[in-house]
Amino acid sequence: MTNLVVALAGRRIVAVDDKHPTFPLGAVQSVSAEIEAYLRRVAPVALFSAAACGADIIALRVAKVIGIPRTVILPYDRDLFRSTSVRDRPGHWEDYDLIIDEVVNEGGVKVLDFKEASPAAFEAVNTAILDRSQSLGYPVQACIVWEGASQGKGDYTAKFRESARNRSIDVNEILISRPKPLATGIKNRT
Repeated sequence: MTNLVVALAGRRIVAVDDKHPTFPLGAVQSVSAEIEAYLRRVAPVALFSAAACGADIIALRVAKVIGIPRTVILPYDRDLFRSTSVRDRPGHWEDYDLIIDEVVNEGGVKVLDFKEASPAAFEAVNTAILDRSQSLGYPVQACIVWEGASQGKGDYTAKFRESARNRSIDVNEILISRPKPLATGIKNRT
């Protein structure tokens, strides 16, 4: 495909104590490979996303390596976003500030006017990602990185998917698979 814009949303890395692990830290490498394969296959002219730990930052990293122009939509200032959507989860997300600085220098960061985390802020980011991706005049494909099922009322990834479909935007899904546990070397004796 050519002359396509990708609007991406997906899961954040789960908190250590989360009972429903939608994106475990151990799946980062496989998800990164899947996102890279997808972006290389569709070769978009631009990528639009937020910059939360997990699918967003992974896609932004990959897009830089491939040479895809990036646009980041944040609901509120970058420092607050870092504390509420990046550093509050396990993993190595130290490059968040570097990514934001790079995208600022490319002219691609849009900060909305919200002052705190709220359902309205996250829904506004979803809307802005889709609006801005459609504003370029190219066909848009939404890319959803998730485990394949809605987690209920506050699931902004599922809402992003639904919004894209309501706009007749084609949706590609990258499914997060749970990493296999390491063998412990203990044999089952029965």
